Amino acid sequence: MKFAPLGILGLAAIGFTAQAQPLVIPTPEDAHAAVLTLLGDDLPGMKTSQLAIGTCLPAPKPSHKGRVSCTTMLLMPAGTSEAPMDFYQDGGKWVASPPTNMELPFPDPKLADKHWVDGKSKP
Repeated sequence: MKFAPLGILGLAAIGFTAQAQPLVIPTPEDAHAAVLTLLGDDLPGMKTSQLAIGTCLPAPKPSHKGRVSCTTMLLMPAGTSEAPMDFYQDGGKWVASPPTNMELPFPDPKLADKHWVDGKSKP
């Protein structure tokens, strides 16, 4: 591999452009709205449910720019349900879709202390 024509500044520029962009993740409220759109709010407890977001990683081979895979926990008075979910923005609105990154931790330690909080929109 020849690097001589590039020089040190050229190598630094390559290294700078190769760095990953920071992940943009939805707020719990935006993610909750996206999940309700995906799953529907006619299931018992869905309208009053809350959503917590745990670990997020880039989606592999993303279908949309900025798509992320996150562990999520749906919180209801009767219990919780942890599942991976993908999120991406479409026209400024967050969209939820089935997960594509299977490297997410399960159970996610970031969600271990999350529980439903009466009267709150987020845990």
